[in-house]
Amino acid sequence: LTAAEFADRLAAVQQAFAARYGRPLVVTGRDHAEHVALYGPGSAVDLRVRDLSAEQVAFAVSALRAAGVRVKDFSTDAVLRAQVAAARAAGLGDRAGTGLHLHADRFVDRRDRWTVQ
Repeated sequence: LTAAEFADRLAAVQQAFAARYGRPLVVTGRDHAEHVALYGPGSAVDLRVRDLSAEQVAFAVSALRAAGVRVKDFSTDAVLRAQVAAARAAGLGDRAGTGLHLHADRFVDRRDRWTVQ
């Protein structure tokens, strides 16, 4: 996807989420240093999950994937702890300071251990 296509698809998912749940799917991180370095400007976002139900998180993940967007699910403590530990073990401490979230980016063909399949 191009950055513009990613933005359009993310906006469509946000609209669908708001229509279904009567509340926004909030972007909490966009174009911060790590995202720009790894994905380029306008190519990745973090989405707030701490105040979403399990159903709402599942809907967001499903809708993003159906839109052709890659999703990494860091919405549970166990997964987030594992990601932080892996980042630290790899010497990437700057990637270990994060909170619960969903990560979405435009690189649907990339896979790592955190990518939702």
